[in-house]
Amino acid sequence: MKALIVVTQLYVVICVWEVYKHELYDVASSSDWIGLNSDSTLSSLTTIDSTLCTSVSSTYIAGGKDKIWRRILLPANRKYSGIRIELDLYYIDFWDNTRTIIYLNNEIIQDSTFKSSSATPSVVYCQIPGGPNSVDDHLDKVTHSSNFTANQINIEIVKLGLPITRIFGLSNFYLYVQFCDKYCDVCDIDGNCLTCENNIQIQKGDCQFENPKKLKLYNPDLQWVDECPSGYVPDYNSLCQPGTKTLLFEDLQSNFASYQFYLNKDKYYSDKNDNSYRIMDIDGVKIAGPFMYNEELVYSPLSIISNSLILVKFRLYFLQYNQSQQVGGRINVKFNGFYVLELNDFEDVMIFSTVGESKANQANQCQFAIFQRCSYRDVQFITNLNYEINKLTFEGRFTIIKPYRGWGITNFQIFKLTQSGNVNECQGYCLTCKSKDKKSCLSCQTGYYLFDDKCVSQCPLQTTQIGSLCQEDGMGSTFQYIFNSFYDNNNYQSEMTKIKLDSPAGSKDMPFSKFTYGMTEYSILGGLSIFDGMPQTYKFTSPNQFYKAYIKMNVIAIDYSTDDKFKITTSLTVPAYYVGQAVGDQFQFVSVGNKIGKSNLEYHAEVFIETPFLTTSTNSFQITFQRNDAIGLHQYFGIYNFRVMVEPCPQFCDSCDSTGCLLWQIKTSLSSGSCAIGYYYNSKFEECQQCSNGCLVCQQYSCTTCQAGYIYQNGQCFCSTNLENFSVCTTSQNCQAGCLVCGQSLQLTLLTISSPTYYQNCAKCDESKHYWMDKDQCRCLEGYYMDISVCLPCSKYCKACQKQPRVCTDCDATLNRELHYQQCDCKQGYYEQENFLDCSQCEQTCYTCRFFANYCTSCYPDQFRTILNRKCECQDGYFDEGISICTKCNPKCLTCSSLTNCLSCYTSQNRKLSIRNSTCICMSGHFEVENQLGCQSCHFSCQQCLPSPNIDMCTRCPSSREPSISSTVFACNCKRGYYESNMKECSDCRNYSNPPTTHYCYSKCGDKIVQWNEDCDDGNSDPKDGCYLCLLPNSYCFNALCSKCEMGVCVKCIDGYFITKNNQCERCDQSCLTCVTRYDNCTSCVLYDTNHTKCVMCQIDKGYQILDNSCVSICGDGLKVDKEGCDDGNDKSGDGCTECKVEDGWICENTCERILYPIIQLTESKFDTQYDGVRNLELTTDIKLKVTGKVDNICSFSFKDSESFEILSSDFQTETKDDYNILTTILKLQLNDRSENPILVCKILNPDKYISEQGFTFKETSFEFSVIPFYKQSQSVISATEGLLNFSKYVLYVLLGLAIFAFLVGGMQIFWNLLDILQLISYLQYFNILYPYNVDTYFQLFDFAQFDFIKSVVNIEDIINNHVTSPEPDYKFALQGYSTTFYINSVAVLTVFLTTLAIFIGCRVGFVFLAKLLQYYSDENDTSLEEEPNVIKFILFRISRNISKMFLNIIGEFSSGLIRTFMAVAYDYNLSIFLQIRAPNSDNALLQSSFALSIIFLILQLFFLFKGFTFMSNQPFFYQQFFIKQKYGSLYEGIDIQASKPYSNYYNLVLLCKKVLFIFFLVNLYYDASLQVITCSMLNVIFSVYIVYNTPLEDKYEFYKTVGSEFFIWLAEIFILGLYYSQQQGPDESKELLIGWFIIGACTMLIIYQFILDVKQHYEFLIKEYKIIAKLLSRIRSLFRQEEHREETQDNLVDVKYSKQTLRGKMSTQATLGIKQRKLITFKFEK
Repeated sequence: MKALIVVTQLYVVICVWEVYKHELYDVASSSDWIGLNSDSTLSSLTTIDSTLCTSVSSTYIAGGKDKIWRRILLPANRKYSGIRIELDLYYIDFWDNTRTIIYLNNEIIQDSTFKSSSATPSVVYCQIPGGPNSVDDHLDKVTHSSNFTANQINIEIVKLGLPITRIFGLSNFYLYVQFCDKYCDVCDIDGNCLTCENNIQIQKGDCQFENPKKLKLYNPDLQWVDECPSGYVPDYNSLCQPGTKTLLFEDLQSNFASYQFYLNKDKYYSDKNDNSYRIMDIDGVKIAGPFMYNEELVYSPLSIISNSLILVKFRLYFLQYNQSQQVGGRINVKFNGFYVLELNDFEDVMIFSTVGESKANQANQCQFAIFQRCSYRDVQFITNLNYEINKLTFEGRFTIIKPYRGWGITNFQIFKLTQSGNVNECQGYCLTCKSKDKKSCLSCQTGYYLFDDKCVSQCPLQTTQIGSLCQEDGMGSTFQYIFNSFYDNNNYQSEMTKIKLDSPAGSKDMPFSKFTYGMTEYSILGGLSIFDGMPQTYKFTSPNQFYKAYIKMNVIAIDYSTDDKFKITTSLTVPAYYVGQAVGDQFQFVSVGNKIGKSNLEYHAEVFIETPFLTTSTNSFQITFQRNDAIGLHQYFGIYNFRVMVEPCPQFCDSCDSTGCLLWQIKTSLSSGSCAIGYYYNSKFEECQQCSNGCLVCQQYSCTTCQAGYIYQNGQCFCSTNLENFSVCTTSQNCQAGCLVCGQSLQLTLLTISSPTYYQNCAKCDESKHYWMDKDQCRCLEGYYMDISVCLPCSKYCKACQKQPRVCTDCDATLNRELHYQQCDCKQGYYEQENFLDCSQCEQTCYTCRFFANYCTSCYPDQFRTILNRKCECQDGYFDEGISICTKCNPKCLTCSSLTNCLSCYTSQNRKLSIRNSTCICMSGHFEVENQLGCQSCHFSCQQCLPSPNIDMCTRCPSSREPSISSTVFACNCKRGYYESNMKECSDCRNYSNPPTTHYCYSKCGDKIVQWNEDCDDGNSDPKDGCYLCLLPNSYCFNALCSKCEMGVCVKCIDGYFITKNNQCERCDQSCLTCVTRYDNCTSCVLYDTNHTKCVMCQIDKGYQILDNSCVSICGDGLKVDKEGCDDGNDKSGDGCTECKVEDGWICENTCERILYPIIQLTESKFDTQYDGVRNLELTTDIKLKVTGKVDNICSFSFKDSESFEILSSDFQTETKDDYNILTTILKLQLNDRSENPILVCKILNPDKYISEQGFTFKETSFEFSVIPFYKQSQSVISATEGLLNFSKYVLYVLLGLAIFAFLVGGMQIFWNLLDILQLISYLQYFNILYPYNVDTYFQLFDFAQFDFIKSVVNIEDIINNHVTSPEPDYKFALQGYSTTFYINSVAVLTVFLTTLAIFIGCRVGFVFLAKLLQYYSDENDTSLEEEPNVIKFILFRISRNISKMFLNIIGEFSSGLIRTFMAVAYDYNLSIFLQIRAPNSDNALLQSSFALSIIFLILQLFFLFKGFTFMSNQPFFYQQFFIKQKYGSLYEGIDIQASKPYSNYYNLVLLCKKVLFIFFLVNLYYDASLQVITCSMLNVIFSVYIVYNTPLEDKYEFYKTVGSEFFIWLAEIFILGLYYSQQQGPDESKELLIGWFIIGACTMLIIYQFILDVKQHYEFLIKEYKIIAKLLSRIRSLFRQEEHREETQDNLVDVKYSKQTLRGKMSTQATLGIKQRKLITFKFEK
């Protein structure tokens, strides 16, 4: 029979379940349950039957109703979150498919159907009166747990389907309630608090946690307070205890009028003229402050004596100037000159002290000036004062750079604290408890006794009450409980959850039962139908290792009728333990009478099992319970008072036995199970914590013994050299530049790592070198900047600067300068004057100016001015009255010279200048409207009108109209011969052809109707009757311009007009008074020429006007005349036309445009280098040109001052579809001679053949361009470089040959380090430094070590670039063909991984093929014992078998191979990631996905590192397992796994981290070359220190190779750094070449060093692995070994030879036999 395994897990719960109701165990406890049968009415509702069963029944059962109810009210004064119901439900006698439903508050919690068996009853729990029962009874244990917050519980049990003769009964009802903790308002089903009462803050489900900003007060309930009220004093635990405060000292109380401190100012930064004591007002509160920089507030002399706890209180203000966001600094509070408290100015104050506890409440925001914010909080500091305070100092250490931070204090008090009582936070009946668990009791209140960590009212069985303790019988005092339950009526849910019964299919989960036993109720593990023969196993787990266990329990047998045994076995003991009545049973049952159940007796036994001492400690074991015989059907067993105890290993011990600890935990804070020197045990947190700085032996708040180099002072240790509380005491070692005294290591940062060593806090700076304290470090004084650890003066223009003298960070306001883009420029309204430091003020109308005060470059917008001729003139609508702000013109004037004199008008207002050019009047056809700026239009028929748009308000008519009446106001009707058209104009009838007869313009002479063009119409054509052709002899002239008409035809016009051939009057030129024949044929003139013989023609429409009897052109009217070069309608300069003259570089026709003469532009290839004479150039025109005629090239090329070059190729591109195009020449040329400043000359060929769209050709026909210098190296340099290059190449060839040889014969792991070294050397070329020729050429040798060459084979860059343009990477990466796109760069890495996968697949296929092949040949060609073996076949079989083995090893090590591949390509992998991350911004989806993928692969790498470090943290034996070594062996390949040096296990992972950081610094620090090299070199140093300290490598040669490689690489990087600084001082080619030789030398020495060690290492490997080689070498050595004493030993040699011959004879015989025996070989292979 399989055992049931019940797993018990120990964990801590917040709350416990409490038994709220226990009913249905006797008559009295059943009275509140009422029932009703289905055939009854509500009137028959009664209590359920308490005498359902006879007195001889197994247990008490009540019931007997079809429906049963129970209502339970829950308490209103306690909070709860859940309930648990337990109930035994009995089906008595015969049942047939009857359904039973249990409701809880109208929700179904149990729905079951039961059918009785027809067998003879064997299990009868309830004897029916008048019985016997016909079938078995059935027990169904009901358990239900749920969230519950209602105020009452309603239980309803309903039986469906059978008449009332079918009976079910109830027994043993338990109601558990999950009550919330004290002060908890809402909790969950597990008891975790969700919300605390009275808005108390909650933390991790605890309402009583320690708040760093508040004090706890119990009065009587918990309150959070900022300050303990009267009658209470705070203690070290932030708890207000009953007590009194005695004032010892106070200052700066509210609205103080005097104060007791004095101020020590900062020597350099405090205002020397400020003699005040810095008293300021913030929001109506007086405070001492502001204090800044290194200022100190001092109280001295004092005399404060307490010899007890004291409380130091003050309100602290932090002031943030200019919205400062930086960390300002800190304040040290010192007693008698020694530090006791540190307050750091962060966004929230951080407080530190080693001699007491301190708190600062929540910060409150304030404002002390406009836009100057501040915050304040109340600080309380508690410490034990056992000495006299004579001097108290608030020492400020704040920033000395802008934006500044300041501080101030007020309400400063010191109290003596006297505690008169003690308040604790324990819950339940605890008197005292643990700090971490308020329910874990250490002692109990009166009337209760401490048992385990609980307070009980009565000690359990097998314990003895001793005082207030329940002492376990037969036990010592060192044991520990790991399970403790069933000792009273409560089953303690926290313990019960440890038991989880894994029942077989079909069985019920019934782990425990409850019943009344005697006068005491117990929860029983077991009970009815439990322990029925199937073993049940429970696993108990201890939080600590243990070496011995104790098991206590009471076993009870109910209705015990036969000698059945109860069997107990444990995994810690071999024999089983039996409880029974037999003589051999270890524990004997004793009858206790018949108190429950049937008439049979109950038996009881006490069990106490003590296991033997374990040889090796463990943390878990199992106990199995079983009825041994399962004989009695009605008897059953139960266990109560069940406890499991262990003897634990000592604290901080991982393994032990009875003699003591075998393996102590390894931590810096521990030493052989005790706190290490310099640590103390904190009982509150149950761990060892570090003493304060310099302390050797200490308690929590005081030190008793100091380390060497420290002095003891008032419970603290201070450096004897500087009296500072530093963790490291030095005077100048490891100090930052400028620091004289320093100590205490700071947290490492990128900047500190880049230094030779990290910096320490500084205590004193070197003023003689212009250093001063800035918080904890030394900074150059204002006016100086740091340059390689030296403070140099800033530029005379800078008040403060950084990095360079002209990179300003602050400016001197007295020089009228302000900071702008790191330069001290003249502030707004000032300009720079040569030879003057201070800036001069511009003219008041200039917002900015240059050169002179009145040379304006911009104007004040609020002065209504604009730039005109470098002056700020009033803009349109304003005029200058001689003050800075322009005066607004009359709103009707566009421009004006005064309020009454307009210069131009708004056409949008329909205005024009008056005749006198002084006011703006309405244009013709418009009139003024009161209170409106614009003129309103007259009626369209009026030329002028009165202020009205009506038709009859005209005062003047146009030429086609005439007044309607002879008056001053009239309507303008069309003249005779004109008609109103749809265009609102009077049109001439003469222009209307074939008008209809009804139209006004219709005319027919002879119809006797006088019409518009007729004087008369007599119906005939008689010329002598006075009306001929409808005209009178003196006809009326219809045209007003006509002064004389004959026969209706105009023959003379009024002055200013002339008669045309068509007898029409047209206007003369404006220069003519009268004219004839044509408009310019004057007969009299307005203006005569100088001879008074000819009219001067002066036409406004042609750009002329008569002015002062002269005809002059109008400049600015937009009409160009002969005397004007241009006229663009304005007088502005810079638009091509100024004062009607064409500006230089412009052409003007109708409009002006700048002449764009074509020029040639040169673009050089970024891949051209100064050591290669080839130049790849692209020459283009800046504008589009049209080529006329055939052109082979646009330029002829030459070099200025040099002719030694040759053109390798020249491609002139002209074929395009458009007429005008950008012309391009692709030129490739070779410089033959050295040239430091080569200037390419491009001389235009046939410039007339190139025409721009403006019609111009090249203005300049020759263009000069500077190209990259060509530093042609001397033959000696080239020869030396090639020599070293060839030497290194040959060494590498030999190394690679050895690697191939090692691959064939073994020892390939020896050469893994070689690949890393070659890759690292190849990546040195990416430092952002211009290498000299020798280094640049040398580094090209190592390009093969990068996997990037794969991209040239698998090229997807062109595919991606066809769809998107990737951002260019930094120059050196682009030079090697890298991109910023992860997809492109990762191809090489992906290909390597796919190759690894392909090898794996190939090996699998090859292995299967060889296995089948060998099997075939072994079956078909089996060699019999009699036949001679085929040697060739044997050799082939051996080779095939070895290859199969090799394939099998590769298949098994696939996972390890993937890891090894990943670590091999780590450089390229990370380069792909970080190049992509450097260019994250893109709107293209493809590039965005590439960036996202790079982030994912970076996270995967970090996850790999995390899992790797976790994996390598196991015990050494773990890594010796075959499958672990096969799958993950590459993670610790070559590592000497050492338990004593656990950090050595991480060697390969640390190496991977180094690779990641190297590439990270290489890419992200590209533009700070010095920092780039320094950080990478520091990686080598740190890695070397790690290797030397931990010695992680098994092979000594690998150790030497790694350390040596790191040294040589570091040396090369130092030389590279020297090259950088050399280049910063100026170009010096010889010096750079010299440094380059050192760089090459370091790399070459590394290769030689690697070569020697690899050869030596492989040599020893071959000797060790191949004995034949060892023998061969031994014989070779013997040939060269000198033979000594040959003559003296001749006889001996003869004997030896004889012995050897004899021996050889025997060996020959044995060999012959062996050869014969080898005939027994067969070649059959098993599958």
